[in-house]
Amino acid sequence: MSFGYSVGDYILLLQLARTQYKNCVAAGDEYTEIAREVKSLYSILKILKDEVKKPESPLLRNDTKSTEELVSATEGCKHILEDLQTLLAKYEGLSADGE
Repeated sequence: MSFGYSVGDYILLLQLARTQYKNCVAAGDEYTEIAREVKSLYSILKILKDEVKKPESPLLRNDTKSTEELVSATEGCKHILEDLQTLLAKYEGLSADGE
């Protein structure tokens, strides 16, 4: 049984996380903390991507509660990265003093 996310879905999330990490780093020192958090999120998503490739993975068990929690957490990660992408695009080019 699948829990609703494929390897391809995780690859797309990883690409989004990597892009947002690079954007935060490029945005300057004021984005250092968020870049660090996005890097952590990227690491977790990479582990999940590797795990769903394994047929014997506990992620593929028919454990409804765990499956729902994982899908919810993954959706949350996706929304956070998309929101960050929107914010970085909106404020691109601002100097440190906001002008």
